[in-house]
Amino acid sequence: MGNREDEKIEDKIAALNGLASHERWMAYLDTVAQLPYMTAVKQQITELLELHPGDSVLDAACGTGDDVQAMAAYVGPTGRVVGLDIHEKTLIEARQRAEGLGLPIEFVRGDVQQMPFADDTFTCCRSERMLQHLPDPRRALSELARVTQPGGRIVLYDTDWETLIVDASDADTTRAILHAKRADVRQGWIGRQLMALMREASLHDITVIPSTLILTDGPLAIALHELRPAATLALQHGEITQAQHDAWFAELLLRHQEQRFFSAVTAFTVCGRKL
Repeated sequence: MGNREDEKIEDKIAALNGLASHERWMAYLDTVAQLPYMTAVKQQITELLELHPGDSVLDAACGTGDDVQAMAAYVGPTGRVVGLDIHEKTLIEARQRAEGLGLPIEFVRGDVQQMPFADDTFTCCRSERMLQHLPDPRRALSELARVTQPGGRIVLYDTDWETLIVDASDADTTRAILHAKRADVRQGWIGRQLMALMREASLHDITVIPSTLILTDGPLAIALHELRPAATLALQHGEITQAQHDAWFAELLLRHQEQRFFSAVTAFTVCGRKL
């Protein structure tokens, strides 16, 4: 990213602390969506879906609905794109963003682990960064397979938080904080588990594509990866001391100032087909 784009994203990140939880979540989603890495991932997901005019598509956990709008251009006026989300406030935001656009889209409130759709409703389904938050990802994938038509594709993208790395001199403190981050995510290993879950759901022709988000902007990485809350957990659990906590973040910010900061995390895009 160029410096001007970095500054715009940092400004949004800096403003997150002053927002209520829902507004902060919306701002977080918008910030992540601006990253060139995420733009490329979203395009990759769309290409794997192989959308055609007239298709009926489901975006499970649709968030702000921007991806629902984007897919509408592929399915055309004879198609249909449905955004499903469990949070009503999120759906209100999605509906407001789509208002007046005249697109063949709709937004439905529901739990992906028990969806309000009949069998074989959709030509294909997508979901992005959803399964890591669910208590039962197997049930969710079973539901996605249920509502997908025979021959249809399901594309999932999710992070493997065990792969998160940060370059810092105190290895023990780094490990403790990153472990706390992974442990705080309900399904922290979901990225590596996607292929097996698709096999269990009887999907075929499975493709696995890894991608790595590299951030060299310290404040941006600290905010997006929620490293401060993770460090607080490590501190509360007695895994690090307050002195280690303070010194670790001080070093990360110094590395940022000296253009030596580096972090990375790997995620996986997995595509499967229902027979």
